[in-house]
Amino acid sequence: MLGLWRLWHDEAVGQIGLVFAESDAEIVIHNDSNIPNPDFSFLDDDLRAFCEDYRRQGYAVVMEPFEVRGCPEGAHFAVLADPDESVISIVALAGLDDAG
Repeated sequence: MLGLWRLWHDEAVGQIGLVFAESDAEIVIHNDSNIPNPDFSFLDDDLRAFCEDYRRQGYAVVMEPFEVRGCPEGAHFAVLADPDESVISIVALAGLDDAG
């Protein structure tokens, strides 16, 4: 859904490495509370449609899109859960859609 591919998985230490199909940038997700998690978000143009499609595929939307105060007008944020229940932040800087 997000265009990430599993590069590696280490169940013994609870880590997984993911990459985008056309990039060498790697994202590592872990469940070790001793390792700090960086704060990052994925960007999407139509957040409402993205969340509806994500939910339709059987995934969880933890927080529905809401307006972000202090950001450019129309910026919205949502929180999703992947199949392993890790949270994923999605941001739309231009608003929800033309009607939103």
